[in-house]
Amino acid sequence: MECRSSHGLSLAVVVIVAAAGCPAAQVKPPPPPQPSLVGAWQSGCFKIVNADETEGSARATFGVTDSLWAMDTQIFGDDTCGQVVGTVHSDGGYALERPSSIAPGAWELRLDVRTRKVTPHVDGFIAYLQAVSCGDGYKVDRAMDILDLSCPALGAQPFATCGAEHDVVVVNGMTLTLGARPADGNVCTPAARPRALGKPFTRMP
Repeated sequence: MECRSSHGLSLAVVVIVAAAGCPAAQVKPPPPPQPSLVGAWQSGCFKIVNADETEGSARATFGVTDSLWAMDTQIFGDDTCGQVVGTVHSDGGYALERPSSIAPGAWELRLDVRTRKVTPHVDGFIAYLQAVSCGDGYKVDRAMDILDLSCPALGAQPFATCGAEHDVVVVNGMTLTLGARPADGNVCTPAARPRALGKPFTRMP
């Protein structure tokens, strides 16, 4: 029996059609709501392996408004976030593009890069930056613009080839989690988007 609209049919016919089991209309579920990233978020202290194979640690702070983001990553000379040796600052605009299948509630996130600066706090970090070909002209406690430089040791790609970073994000209550970055920080194309979650950030008071 062909299923048709019951408009104009007698009650008996409607009952017969219903009993025959017409398939229910396929309804596509609505996409999950976009998470709000707005706030100040801070990671815990995590260990890192530097480009010269020495070990250190880092802590990141991620600040987000309705349309802008900024991240400051402090780099430490020990593995317990005790002695800060340098700070990397990045900022720009952002967009939540579409839901991601990487994890429940995840969304694909595009971070447009407007600024990237490095501030060395000790002479030893200046020597490290020069040794790993991250430019020169650094001075202690003076921010230097590296937006147009390639510095894989700091996870930085030049703006000419990487004007935006492609990430993922999950917000769960007081926790925000971005994607796990590759060692060289190259997430400059949608295809390079992280396929696993990284370390969580906790909402700051």
